[in-house]
Amino acid sequence: MKNKNNVTELTRHAQKKVTLTTYASFVLTPAKRKLSFIRSCRAEIKYQPYWADIRNGIARVHNSETPNIKELTMLIPCQNKYKKINYQTAVRGYITALSAGSIVGKKEKRYKTNVHYDSLTLRLNPELHLSSEDGNLVIKLHISKNLRMTQNVANQMIAIMDQEFATLKPTKYLIVDVNAGAVFGKVFTGQDYLEEVALNCQRYSDFDQSDQNQELAA
Repeated sequence: MKNKNNVTELTRHAQKKVTLTTYASFVLTPAKRKLSFIRSCRAEIKYQPYWADIRNGIARVHNSETPNIKELTMLIPCQNKYKKINYQTAVRGYITALSAGSIVGKKEKRYKTNVHYDSLTLRLNPELHLSSEDGNLVIKLHISKNLRMTQNVANQMIAIMDQEFATLKPTKYLIVDVNAGAVFGKVFTGQDYLEEVALNCQRYSDFDQSDQNQELAA
């Protein structure tokens, strides 16, 4: 396994940083489209993320222990026809996820950290940290029009967060596929999900570096 402790401070500063959101989308993207995905990520660095309003809005919904559903509907834009349709789908999906009853609590300060691998820095940035009488709940949102979350990828995301946030004592992790209205909890099957995260980070770096080398050689 490419251990995060194998990197020097100098290497860390030079490493490419990838969010857990981008990591999940990369893993879920079919193999023949991964290179296109990598290129789109590099091209979109300077632009505001498409789903930013939804992510920020969902966080505001949980300012109190009772989610403000009306706040969600206000996130739907009026001017852009296609964005309106996509946001409507996301809002309906999150309302469905809420109805399952597992997303409870009042918003607290977010957990954030970086995990350093040999060739990539993975930024852990779950959107929600909710507290209730049942304990702390950490939620990572997956928002995509075309890529549906799987239990395997959810397990990878939960495993790395569980390792890095262990000292903060969250009691539960959830991955919410917002558009699908699906909630994924911890369902481990004996696989080494931390090993999978390390390998996928290496694959991301290999795709990215290979493509940039080809661009320089062209």
